[in-house]
Amino acid sequence: MKDFGEAKKLLCMEITRDRGSGRLSVSQKNYVLKVLERFKMAEVRSVTTPLADHFKLFSKQCPQSPEEEEEMS
Repeated sequence: MKDFGEAKKLLCMEITRDRGSGRLSVSQKNYVLKVLERFKMAEVRSVTTPLADHFKLFSKQCPQSPEEEEEMS
């Protein structure tokens, strides 16, 4: 078994780690761009779809146990 260092890409997802702030980011931007190009939609105009104002998200809504996590999935 070899150590290839930090993972940069896994299953078409780019992985970025910022050790200073303790953040790990996962992006599929390049994969999405390839799919858009494949279906000739790379030049279409994008639109934002914000969450409606009456929806409020709170950290207490996060699953608190493995059972809750399974139920939400």
